[in-house]
Amino acid sequence: MFKNMKIGSKIGLGFGLVLVLLSVTSIIGGLGLVNNSSYFSEYERLTEDTNLVASVRANLLMLQINVKDFLTTGSQDNMDAYSRYWGALSAVVAETQKRAADTERAADVKKMVEELNKYNGGFNQVVTIQRANTENADKLFAKGEKLSSIISEIMDSAYGDNVIMAAYLSGNALVNVEKTRLSMQRYLYSNDDKEFEKIEGYIVSIEGILDGLDLRLRSAKRRGLNNQAFDIIDGYSAGFNQVYKTRKERNAIVAELEAIGPQVA
Repeated sequence: MFKNMKIGSKIGLGFGLVLVLLSVTSIIGGLGLVNNSSYFSEYERLTEDTNLVASVRANLLMLQINVKDFLTTGSQDNMDAYSRYWGALSAVVAETQKRAADTERAADVKKMVEELNKYNGGFNQVVTIQRANTENADKLFAKGEKLSSIISEIMDSAYGDNVIMAAYLSGNALVNVEKTRLSMQRYLYSNDDKEFEKIEGYIVSIEGILDGLDLRLRSAKRRGLNNQAFDIIDGYSAGFNQVYKTRKERNAIVAELEAIGPQVA
C-alpha cells in the first residue's frame, strides 16, 4: 500500500507522523514538568520545615544556656538575653504552627507549644524565687556581720575586764559564727545539703554558747549585747530555713526545665 502511494501523499503522511510524535513528546514533557514542579514544591516545603526545626532548636539551646547562667549569676544580662531568644523562638513556633495546621503534625506541634509555654512559665517562677532568695541572702549576710561584730565586742570587753571564761566562750561563739557565714556562702553557690546540715549544727552550738554566756555575764552592757546576739541568731536561723525551703522549690522547677528541653528538641 505504501509503495503505491504518491510522493506527495508519502510526504504528507510523514509530516503527519512527525506532528503526532511531537504532540506525544509535548504531552509527556508537560506531564514531566508538572511532576517536577510538584517535586520542587515538596522539596521547598521540606527545606523550609527543616529550617524552622533548626531555628527552634537553636533558640531553645540559647534559652537553656541563659537559664543556667542566670542560676549561677542572677544577672540581668542573662534575663535580657533570655527574653530576646524567647521572642525569636515564639515567632518561629508561631510560623511552625501555621504551617502544620490541618496536617498530621498539628498534634505534635501543639504539644511542643504547650511544653515551651511550661518552660517559660517555669523560668519566670525561678526568677521570682531567685530574686526573693537574693534579698533574703543579703539580709542574712548583714545579720551574720552584725552578729560577728556584737560577739567580738563581748569578747573584747570581757577580756579587757579579765573575765576569762566569758572571753573564752564568746571567742568560741565567734568561731562558730564565722563558720556559719562561710557555709552559708558555700550553700548558696553549691546547693549542697551537707552545708545546710553544717549550718544547723553551728547555729545550735552558737545558741548553746550564748546560753552559757548569759549565766556568766555580770556586766549590764555585755548582757545587753548577748540579748541582741540571741535575737539575731534566732532571725538568722528562721531566715536561712526560708532560703533553704525556697531553694528546694527552685531546684524542683529547674529539674522540670531540664527535662522539658530535650523533649522539645
